[in-house]
Amino acid sequence: MKKITERMLHGGGTGQDTDTLKSVADNIAGRTICAFGEACLWPTQSFVAKFRNEFVATRPRPTRKMGMNLTDDSQ
Repeated sequence: MKKITERMLHGGGTGQDTDTLKSVADNIAGRTICAFGEACLWPTQSFVAKFRNEFVATRPRPTRKMGMNLTDDSQ
């Protein structure tokens, strides 16, 4: 969850990151004996629920440049 969140915050997120974070957090909930496992998912569940649209809006969009020859060896 930490790696995905950091990648998203630095602009390298993908379209599935918010869904992946929610899925991982939901699968940890109630299935661990470690208090740290349970405690780490609460903020993740919260920010995904409350700020999903902001994360989706800021993720990089694929760009398409028309007419560019990326293998031009004429130089």
